[in-house]
Amino acid sequence: MGDGADLGLMVLLGNPSSGGAVSWPLLPSPLGLIGAWLPPGASVNAMHTAVYFGGYQHVFPFLVLGAWALASCVVFWLWRDRHPGGRPVGRHEA
Repeated sequence: MGDGADLGLMVLLGNPSSGGAVSWPLLPSPLGLIGAWLPPGASVNAMHTAVYFGGYQHVFPFLVLGAWALASCVVFWLWRDRHPGGRPVGRHEA
């Protein structure tokens, strides 16, 4: 890929994942949908509605953040026992 294609790919993937630089509702529709489901976009959306529209907060960004937190906890919990560099089984030395 040339430099222009790399830059275009970085902008297409970076904007939805940045959340704060370009808010997801301002992005084109497919990128906005991606940005709404990523943690940075959901956290910026939650903060935006809390600051500017305190009495009218939406539950969607909190559900997205909760789902990402739950998914990451499950992954790390499963990884802990299956990874070869994990905790030793048996006695623990202090």
